[in-house]
Amino acid sequence: VPEAFDQVLDDLSRLAEYLPHLGKDSDVLQGVRSGTVSLSGVLRHRSDTAYKGLVSITNYLLLRTLFRLPVHDYQNVTVYPTGLIQSITLESESASTNPECLIKVWWKGATIREFPVPFLKRRRGVAKGTRPRVVLRSIADILRWWFRWVVLGLRSDKGRGRVIPLDEG
Repeated sequence: VPEAFDQVLDDLSRLAEYLPHLGKDSDVLQGVRSGTVSLSGVLRHRSDTAYKGLVSITNYLLLRTLFRLPVHDYQNVTVYPTGLIQSITLESESASTNPECLIKVWWKGATIREFPVPFLKRRRGVAKGTRPRVVLRSIADILRWWFRWVVLGLRSDKGRGRVIPLDEG
């Protein structure tokens, strides 16, 4: 456990470097797993099994293609100011809650700054996010949102924010 605790502290120290941006030039901080912003990086560094990697990249491509939000990671550490996150109404009850939050604050005009987060493989516990029922529910949420929010235009905010990618950090 002490080794895992040291890794968590390393992650938090990277976040601490980016916290001063919050409220100045960024409204949201979005973690991006280091080394995963390319296709080869996704395949080599994004997950601990091929199946989990496939689920992750499918989820990523669906979100990026349907909603055009240009972040490099939708399922990672995200830091929001309380007022901003409380200003959105959540509709999901699946593993897609974090992407929903990112999409909605981006449509409100938020600036999202990406920051690097190292990938830590699970050492204990059982992952549940890649079980077929969870994956199908998440995909159903994403497709339902796209139809309602994009095709039918049934969303309250229709602006676009800005994403400051890792390489501009």
